[in-house]
Formats: sequence, C-alpha cells, structure tokens
Amino acid sequence: MILNWKEFITEKLSQDEVLDLYNHFIRILKIHEEVLHNSDKISKDPNFKNDINKVFHRMMIGKRPFTEELFNLVRDYERGLYGEVKIALEESYGCSMWDVCEVILEDPDTLNINRFIQDFSKGDVYTETTSPYSSEDISGLVSDLDRKLEEMDEIDQLEDKAFDIAKEKFSDETDIIDFALDILTSYKEEYPHLAKELEDKIKDWKEWKEDRL
Repeated sequence: MILNWKEFITEKLSQDEVLDLYNHFIRILKIHEEVLHNSDKISKDPNFKNDINKVFHRMMIGKRPFTEELFNLVRDYERGLYGEVKIALEESYGCSMWDVCEVILEDPDTLNINRFIQDFSKGDVYTETTSPYSSEDISGLVSDLDRKLEEMDEIDQLEDKAFDIAKEKFSDETDIIDFALDILTSYKEEYPHLAKELEDKIKDWKEWKEDRL
C-alpha cells in the first residue's frame, strides 16, 4: 500500500531500521572518501557523527529529513575537511552520493532489496563529471528501470492476490502467510520471468515470519 505524502513524511522507523540505514550510509560514504580523497576524514569526524545522528534520529520520531539535508551535510563537511568538494558537487543531483541519500531517506522500505545500496562498491562511485555512463548507457538504464518498475508492480499485484486468496481460506496469521507463500511459489512456474523476484519476496516473508511469530 502506498502511503500518501503526509503519512510518508511522518512514518516512524524502528531503531533497528534506522541503524541499518545509518550503517549503509557510513559504509558508502567511506567508499566515496577512499575513492575521491584517499582518506576518511568525514566519516571519522566526531562533529559529523553528531550531526548525522540527529538526522537519522528524526526518522525514529516520525520527522522525515529530506535528501538535500543529508547531501548538503556531506558537502559542507567535505568542503571544511578537505578544502574542496568532489563527493557532493554543487548543484549535482547526478552524483552517486545524491542517489545514496535519496534512497536512504526517501525510499528506505526498499533497502533490503535495493542492490544499488546493498552491493555498493568502488566501481559505483561517480559524479556528474566522472559518470561511467554514456548517453546510450543512460538510455538503456532508463529502459531497464522502466521494465524493472513494471515487474515490481506485477510482483506486488501477485503478492496481493496470493494473500487475498489466503485470507479467504484462513483466519490464523501463520496459516495465511504459509498458504500465501505456497501460492507465490506456484507463481514461479506460471511467471518464469519473475521467478527471481518472487523467490526474493518469499524469502523476505519467511524472514519476517521468523522474527515476528
């Protein structure tokens, strides 16, 4: 279910969820520093850590920060500690640090399936002037993203369908989940192009069930 804007910006995240976001952010920031400055002054700076903790703490109390706030914080400390800005270029919403901030603050629910964040490495660091993608590459990436979004929408529809069927048959939460997962498993043969995504969805539900029930 998609939250409306007011619900989205006031949605509280648990301490564990925020800690995961924080750890990913610091890990990726260190990668940027190592690639672009051959150092780690920002991620080790106590004042930066204090400021960044305030940003992430607000997510636990339902006051969602915006991408610009986190991005500009990195930029300001980069300028102060290195005397130049390479990680967060002025007016550069096409750099990898901007993309990281955007995912972490504005789409945190995708963190456990977002490969850009999960698998981020030195090869993923780019800026507006050092982007590894040509215009043809970017066009291809946009097409791939459109296709991926269509697949995600289809997967969400299949997930909703499976749980609707399960809820009609059972009232117990455990039985509903188990039956819905059986249905999702059967969908892998019916929709082979979505098999990997369906398997990831099943895995996520099994992990949720183990933690929750």
